[in-house]
Amino acid sequence: MLFRRSDLPLDRDPAGGFLPWIVGLMVYLAALALAGAVLADGLVERWRSDLADAVTVQIMPGADEQGAQTQADRVEEAVRFLAVVPGVASAKPLPQEDVLRLLEPWLGSGSIAEDLPLPALIAIELIPGAQVDLADLKHRLAEAVPGAVLEDHKPWLGDLARLARGIEILAIVTMALVAFASVLTIVFVSRSALAQHQEVIQVLSLIGARDSYIAAQLQAYSFRLATLGAALGVALALATVLAGSALLGRAETGLLPLAQSFSWRWLLLLLPVPAAGLIALATTRATVLRQLRRMA
Repeated sequence: MLFRRSDLPLDRDPAGGFLPWIVGLMVYLAALALAGAVLADGLVERWRSDLADAVTVQIMPGADEQGAQTQADRVEEAVRFLAVVPGVASAKPLPQEDVLRLLEPWLGSGSIAEDLPLPALIAIELIPGAQVDLADLKHRLAEAVPGAVLEDHKPWLGDLARLARGIEILAIVTMALVAFASVLTIVFVSRSALAQHQEVIQVLSLIGARDSYIAAQLQAYSFRLATLGAALGVALALATVLAGSALLGRAETGLLPLAQSFSWRWLLLLLPVPAAGLIALATTRATVLRQLRRMA
């Protein structure tokens, strides 16, 4: 039905020639917004899985000449203290090489350890489901080991989750605006086609063609153009996302999830293609049938 022969010379309509480009541009913007939501959601999920049961302890070096040795002694003392805390699965000091690797995205490589007094880090893994009063533990650890600071990642993860939800809401609003603009564009194109081919439509009506038959002619036309434009917009959006991911890959940072990592969420970027076709079908049918009833 959608791709059968048309009795109307619609391919020569000047207004219809702009429809794929307009829909393609709007779908491109919507797909980019959707890609941002997918990236944000993947980022939250990745960091939540890595840090859900993790806590970090920082121990700053001492100010005297034997600061490095004093720091190492306090690290051992903190590890012994944390090892007997109920709910703590493990407490392991991070090697200085790992600390330097964490700082490289911001400070670069080189003699960082010689230029800056770096804190010693202790990675704490909590027993999943264990009820640990981190505020009380932070207070007791500071009393037992001077200069030890316990960092809980949950408040930071909560802020990140709220940011991701905001990006998702923005993507939904963007897609709603794109759908509304697409409806207006298709209404204009449908009315333009009816006005330009009014004589042919009258002839078809005289020989017995029903309004639904004429509407089907225009539906197929709008569906093809809208689907073509949406496919072009999604393809350009995917190319943009992959190019941005390649630039992030060159930055050698593990902070952001690369777009090359497959997730079922990336399939959502294909959603605008059938959505644009369905919007074109419904909008064209409603517009044409209403206009034909007025012309009768």
